Amino acid sequence: MNSQIIEAGIAHAEVLATLHGDCFDSAWDRQAIIDILAMPGVCALIISTDHQPQGFALFRLAADETEIISIGVSPKGRREGQAGRLLRAIIDQASRQGAEKIFLEVGEDNVAARGLYEKSSFTLVGRRKGYYNHGAKKTDALIYSLEITAK
Repeated sequence: MNSQIIEAGIAHAEVLATLHGDCFDSAWDRQAIIDILAMPGVCALIISTDHQPQGFALFRLAADETEIISIGVSPKGRREGQAGRLLRAIIDQASRQGAEKIFLEVGEDNVAARGLYEKSSFTLVGRRKGYYNHGAKKTDALIYSLEITAK
């Protein structure tokens, strides 16, 4: 199995939207992805295995901070370390760009993602009550932060 991470842009909006839909119930469509990519400082990555897109990351670099907007791996690519590879690529790029902190939000009920972030030295720094809507159920968003050093 050969994994590769590429930088993505507006030309990849359809692939990013498809991957987002594979990962989340409230999927962003192609236009939403284009709108996000058009925002200042936004970067995107796609991870592929054997030329098949498996996951993505959208993140924003601003001054000395990076915000992970969305990161996900499609069900067929999970449990293979893809999310960890994407996360390391974000950390490396943020560090090269001079970021000192990375922030992200994750649903309290997303145990697998929380485990990845905690294993990657992210620290829980806050909570947004009822931030995510899962039908009739609301879930808190947990805010994590990672201090990084520039490379």
